[in-house]
Amino acid sequence: MTQGVKGTISAKRVCPQCGGRKGYYAEACRSCKVYPKPMLGRKGVLHPAWKRGFEIDRDGYIRTYNPNHPWPRKNGYVRENVRVMELHIGHRLKPNEVVHHKDGNKTNNDLHNLEIMTSSAHSREHRKLDGAPWLYRGPRKLNAESVAVIKKRLRSGESQQKIADDFGVAQTLISFISRGKVWCHVS
Repeated sequence: MTQGVKGTISAKRVCPQCGGRKGYYAEACRSCKVYPKPMLGRKGVLHPAWKRGFEIDRDGYIRTYNPNHPWPRKNGYVRENVRVMELHIGHRLKPNEVVHHKDGNKTNNDLHNLEIMTSSAHSREHRKLDGAPWLYRGPRKLNAESVAVIKKRLRSGESQQKIADDFGVAQTLISFISRGKVWCHVS
């Protein structure tokens, strides 16, 4: 084979196994090359990147390695608070149940800090804790008569913050009332 002529194959660029093209420094072409797979089948403790079977996910929860769990997350990890509670009660959680951290610390998985709640009760609890009283459907601070007074005061130009302070509610709720997002049936 000739060297240096455009379009010809140099002897050094021929695959010894199939005769096809290969890179200058490669031992074989891409289709003949055997790629090493040293980590194939090595999972869990046998894998060299093993980190003792737990990690903290992006939501701040501790996840432990348990690929045999019926609802594992990515790569066989399960939230530790779920495992602790399931071991305590002796059965798996029902689909509508969640485990709530009483102190709000997602890494504190002590049994005394955990409680089982329904999904709806858990959402309601967090709306109360996160300071969103206008979303909490507990005892209402406003009734139709007070909303009518609020709307009248808004029409007269009084500030939303002043009205909110007088009625003991968040300014956001007064804003929602003025924009017609809530209490729109009251005039």
